[in-house]
Amino acid sequence: MGKLILHGGKRVVLAVLICLAVFAMASSVFVGPVHAEGYVLVLKWGSYGSGDSQFAYPSGVAVDTSGNVCVTELGNDRVQKFTSTGAFITKWGSPGSADGQFNDTYGVAVDGSGDVYVTDFNNDRVQKFTSTGAFITKWGSSGSGDGQFYNPSGVAVDTSGNVYVADLSNHRIQKFTSTGAFVTKWGSPGSGDGQFAFPWGVAVDGSGDVYVTDLNNDRVQKFTSTGGFVTKWGSPGSGDGQFDWPWGVAVDGSGDVYVTDLNNDRVQKFTSTGAFVTKWGSPGSGDGQFNDPRGVAVDTSGNVYVVDMSNHRIQKFTSTLDVTPPTTVISKSGTAGDNNWFTSDVTVTLTASDTQSAVAETKYSLDGGTTWLTYTSPITITTQGNTAIQYYSVDSVGNKETTESENIKVDKLPPSIAPTTSLSNGTEIKSSTYEISWTATDTGSGIDHYEARLDSGRWANIGTTTTYTFTGMNDGSHTFNIKAVDKAGEFQIYSVNVIVKTSPTGGLGYIGPALIGGAAIGAATVAGLFIYKTRKRPKKPPTPTPKMLRIQAEPKEILADGKSTSTITLQLLDERGTPIAASEDIQVSLTSTRGRVEKPTITIPKGKEEEKTVLMSSVEIGPVKVSADAKGLKSITMTLNFLEKKRYCMHCGVIMPFTARLCPKCGNAPPAGVDTKVCRNCKSVIPVVAKFCSECGAGQPE
Repeated sequence: MGKLILHGGKRVVLAVLICLAVFAMASSVFVGPVHAEGYVLVLKWGSYGSGDSQFAYPSGVAVDTSGNVCVTELGNDRVQKFTSTGAFITKWGSPGSADGQFNDTYGVAVDGSGDVYVTDFNNDRVQKFTSTGAFITKWGSSGSGDGQFYNPSGVAVDTSGNVYVADLSNHRIQKFTSTGAFVTKWGSPGSGDGQFAFPWGVAVDGSGDVYVTDLNNDRVQKFTSTGGFVTKWGSPGSGDGQFDWPWGVAVDGSGDVYVTDLNNDRVQKFTSTGAFVTKWGSPGSGDGQFNDPRGVAVDTSGNVYVVDMSNHRIQKFTSTLDVTPPTTVISKSGTAGDNNWFTSDVTVTLTASDTQSAVAETKYSLDGGTTWLTYTSPITITTQGNTAIQYYSVDSVGNKETTESENIKVDKLPPSIAPTTSLSNGTEIKSSTYEISWTATDTGSGIDHYEARLDSGRWANIGTTTTYTFTGMNDGSHTFNIKAVDKAGEFQIYSVNVIVKTSPTGGLGYIGPALIGGAAIGAATVAGLFIYKTRKRPKKPPTPTPKMLRIQAEPKEILADGKSTSTITLQLLDERGTPIAASEDIQVSLTSTRGRVEKPTITIPKGKEEEKTVLMSSVEIGPVKVSADAKGLKSITMTLNFLEKKRYCMHCGVIMPFTARLCPKCGNAPPAGVDTKVCRNCKSVIPVVAKFCSECGAGQPE
């Protein structure tokens, strides 16, 4: 009989960005959770190896009434027992089929007397031990009859000592007495109520109700102690209450249900009727992160123990009631003007923090709340005038911050001023006093005030009046100056040169007609009408041209399998980092430290902002630097990752490195030959002699 080995998940590694935020919300409209409850890490232990307190792919976990923790291991075929603080107590087990030996240990449960039950996955049996690991009894054999198994996985014990076993590949649950006598069974292959597609985990609450994780149906089913269907919840996906391979399941003293969501790398908590309560976890190896979360258990104090299989450790969490929403701080950068106005584009940064749980996301709106966008990077405000930005943040347990608002005031243009008095340069004035008038407009902040100056004297603030009388002028050349100042502090000056002539001969400073060399020379005049503007606005702005490159990869993480690809996008930017079209064809050279760039030289045509190419992975694992270089543009480099691809030994089913020639467990090389078959589980093409699928680890019929 072929065996099903499931050491790894059906994980497909995709880029995000990364990032962002942890626990992405499903939509811009927030729907609160049942409880504002979070979980924080209080303890972790374990590393890869075979020593005491080390693990080689830990799988199941159970807690006894004293708080001691039992952990099963696939790679070491043993059970280890620890205190609630992770201190090593004892261990038992070795590879084999004799009493006390194992061939892949998965499920583990502890009864009220401290006896330990372990599912012996590939030996198709359950073994029972004392609390110190002494063998008591065993039951089961390969098959589909009562008391027989085809890959027993999860195991649970009720308060009466009855033992429930998830019979994985027979798609059923079997119930036994504490000595292994068959009691009842239920389940068949399918997706209907009471049917299963690989039931993996099983747990029993204080009332005797039974919870089962239905792996390939991405759901949890609840039954009475005799197998009567009660309810179900879950569907495929990554939203709240959805699953991508629900694996382990546990029930606390209040009846709340905990489920490890394998390929979403998280734990979800529900009420006994399936209402979503909270969630925690994300992909990674940091505190509170997971890489294949498997077994889960809850002690009498409500502490949650999670098997972090591919990180080879146990993580312990405790509940914390979080009713405090996050806090978001807004910061603005740009060229500051007067009265809180900016005279340049403004970069807005939103920084959110939470004192208890993680920040799930930050939202903002620039149109009064009609459209809400997810904040991922600083926002650039370019619009002239007053832009109101609204924003709020939500934490991972659903607490929503009160919406805040901030006005971003941008005025990049000086006022415009024009005279209404009929004057031109060189106009003669017959009086020492003269009144002029004007009009002015400003499209940004508005006119703040006007200033007047005669010749090169001091400026006088004349308020908002649009007329002014110049007085006390002597005969000769003079300059009238009127300055319009907006609320941002930018200004424009109107100037006109006139000649004052109050005496018949013009007086001092006036040059009358003279005869020089027989030619008549007219009175001297000064240069014509002109407008001064601030240096912030040149008279003729230069035509924008690209100054730098931006290089992006999607996804940023791909498998190091020699065939996975990432799309590389090259984008032209101006000096402010704004996308800009090419004014002429631009040739860009691309290099990478690993893999192969499909087009190492690409051309961004005139009139286009960007161009794309493809990077194909190699079999080398690790960071990859991709550099772009173009004449006259600032060069740039970005980093992405080639990730190790998981594969399974086709002889024994254990996970092995992708580049390994020999299996680290059985020592065999991958089988050769031209004859192939299709995996019954994932449909991959594998050699006909393979006992296990190299892609998903599923056992193949002999």
